[in-house]
Amino acid sequence: MRQIYGIVLALFVLTLPNCHRQEEPTNVLPDGDPQTRVKLIEDRVNGQDILVVGEPDMELYAAFLRPSGGPGAFHAVQGKLPVVLADSEGTRYDIWGTAVSGPGKGGQLVPANFMIAYWFAWGAQYPGCALYGHPDTAAPAQPPGENGWLIPYSRLARGAFPGAIPSIDAPEYIEHLTDYMPYLEDDTRCLVVRMGADVFAYPHPVLEWHEVVNDRQGGTPFSVLYCPLTGSGCAWRREYNGAELEYEVSGLLYNSNLIAEDRTTGSYWSQMRHEAVGGQLVGQKTTNIEVLEVPFATARRLFGRVKILSDRTGYPWEYGNFPCGDYCTNHDLILYPLVFKDDRVPGKERTLGVLVDGQAKVYRLTAFE
Repeated sequence: MRQIYGIVLALFVLTLPNCHRQEEPTNVLPDGDPQTRVKLIEDRVNGQDILVVGEPDMELYAAFLRPSGGPGAFHAVQGKLPVVLADSEGTRYDIWGTAVSGPGKGGQLVPANFMIAYWFAWGAQYPGCALYGHPDTAAPAQPPGENGWLIPYSRLARGAFPGAIPSIDAPEYIEHLTDYMPYLEDDTRCLVVRMGADVFAYPHPVLEWHEVVNDRQGGTPFSVLYCPLTGSGCAWRREYNGAELEYEVSGLLYNSNLIAEDRTTGSYWSQMRHEAVGGQLVGQKTTNIEVLEVPFATARRLFGRVKILSDRTGYPWEYGNFPCGDYCTNHDLILYPLVFKDDRVPGKERTLGVLVDGQAKVYRLTAFE
């Protein structure tokens, strides 16, 4: 069973019916749209005050560090998307944390390190992590590293052969939906990144087959990483000590999660730990870029004609077909071993995790309803 992942990705494509094609994106969400249910959770993670925001109907979630010595109170804003927050001094903030109006206009909330992932992945990667609204649980300590790695080398799994899952190193983008991307439905999930005035959407159906996109926009080199087995996505800057790192899929997994390798130094990076766990740069932390994970309809509604990662990659794969069969719908199927199974939440439930200095706190999406 553990070889299914690599074999499927490397050797064949499943055949599923194509979905109907969407029309082109239209305008950005009009100011004053009343159909919002933004909820703010003010919390504390590893000694840091944070602001966690969710809008369940649009499946829109973000988290920010609460500024110290700043406004005394924050509250959720309804009907003004992409504005989601306001402070007691009258400054309003959009979903990226940018102050768009009020006395603090032009300022910026610091994004927290957050990502959406299956609950089993949070429970295994951070045993005993805090779970909002739930009691603590007894869990073993993180297992010690081995062979110069920060994680136990003997517990790594081989998900695919090296090179079987090629990164996208020269991404192309489109702004209009065309015949060659027929699977982009309203509910197709995307990772969304903002670079300057441009917003880029990376559809899951493309990321599922490549997992790493090495990109450069506005002079900023960065990589988008998505692990289909843990359902987790993020983006990292690629600069390190004046050099540029270029990531690829190593084929190794820890707790079923992607281990990326950078071609520059040969170091190995844990996607959900956001650090090098092996190789020359072991112990170095990533510099993260804020990423929203939203349905395609939400991206279009908020940002208009986003630049969409094209599926013109040169590989003859049907990107609308998930490469691991019924993995997403079979809630009991986890292909690779876990160091700890936390039963407080169903394993395949999508949850929002916030990381502060190596500690995680996780929020069920139902907490925002």
